[in-house]
Amino acid sequence: MKHSAKYLSGIVLGLILVLSAVPSHADDTKKIKVTIPFDFVVGSKQLKAGNYVVQSWGNSGDGALL
Repeated sequence: MKHSAKYLSGIVLGLILVLSAVPSHADDTKKIKVTIPFDFVVGSKQLKAGNYVVQSWGNSGDGALL
């Protein structure tokens, strides 16, 4: 029984550590709402005209997510 309690305590502690490791810059995401009046292509994907939200992507902020 004591072995099971130690094992379970280790798992719970590990989960707490993993779940509390949230990046501190998570709230620093900049979002821009845009209306694109025409169809357009991003990479190899064709997108329709409409409303989109553009935000930074990745740790360095070099990428964008549409």
